Amino acid sequence: MTASEAIRKLGIGEKAFNRLRAHLHPTRSYGTVNQFEHFSNDEIAELANVLSDRVTAGAVAERLGISYHGVEQLCCYGLISPVEDKRIQETFRDFQIVGTSVDRLCTDLYDRLLPSAEGEALIALRRAVDIIGAREKPWAAIFRAILSGSLMTFKGAASKRYIQHAQVRLTDLRQIADMSFAAADFPDFEFATTINQRDSAEILNVLPRHSSGIFRSELQNVLGKGGHYPKSAILDLARQRISGLELKRRWFPDISRPQFGYFDPFDRLGASGFCRETVETYMARQEQSQ
Repeated sequence: MTASEAIRKLGIGEKAFNRLRAHLHPTRSYGTVNQFEHFSNDEIAELANVLSDRVTAGAVAERLGISYHGVEQLCCYGLISPVEDKRIQETFRDFQIVGTSVDRLCTDLYDRLLPSAEGEALIALRRAVDIIGAREKPWAAIFRAILSGSLMTFKGAASKRYIQHAQVRLTDLRQIADMSFAAADFPDFEFATTINQRDSAEILNVLPRHSSGIFRSELQNVLGKGGHYPKSAILDLARQRISGLELKRRWFPDISRPQFGYFDPFDRLGASGFCRETVETYMARQEQSQ
C-alpha cells in the first residue's frame, strides 16, 4: 500500500508516520526526483492493531489523577502494560501504554470501592497522600494495597479522576505514609527526568493553583522547556520545605479547619511552606513531651 493508504490505515498524522517510516520495510521504492514507497499490508495491519489499543501515559495519569511517575511505577509493578513495540514508542513523544490494561486496572480499583459508612472519618485519596513529603508518591504500592484488600477504599464525591473519587479512612493514613517505591529496583526502566507543574504540586503538597507562584518566587532559576522542569530541582525544594497541607495531614489529620494556631511556631518561607527541618524537629519534641 502507498504512504497515504498506510496513514489512513494506521489512523495517525503525517508527521507521526514520517517518524515511524524509519522503522518500516518498504516493499517497493520508485521515483528519481521524488521518492515513493509501497509498504507491506501485513506490517501495516500489525502496527494498526497495536495502535488501536494504546493510550499515552499522560492520559493514564489524567484518568487516575496521579502523576506521570505514578504511571511509570504502575508499569514497573505490572499493574498496567507499556506498549512493547519499540517502533511505536520511538514514534511518539509520550510513553505509550496498552489501553486494555488500563481499563482492567480501573475496573479492579472501582470494584473495590465500598459504600461510605455513616460516621466514618474519611478523606479523598488525593488529599490523603499529602502525608508523604520530600519524595514522590508511591502510587503503585498504594494501588497494590487497595487491590490486595489491605487498604480499604470508599466511594466519595463524583469525579472523573479515581483518586479524587476514592476515599480512605483517616486511621489508615499512617499505613499510606509507610509505603514507598524504589526506582533503583528497576534499573532497566527509563524514568522521566523532567516534571510538569501539576506533578510538582503533588510532590510539594500544595494546591495546583499555588505551584505557579512557587516557580515564580522560589524556582525562578530553574530552566524549563515545554512546561517541564528538572525533577531533581523540585525534589530538592521538597526536601527543604514542608507545606501547610503536609503539616496538617501528618500531625492534625482530624481537624477539618484550623481551630488554633498550629502554624504559629513556624516562619513561612514562601509559597512552598516552612523549613522542613525546623518543623519536624519541633514536632518531634512536642510528641516526646506528651
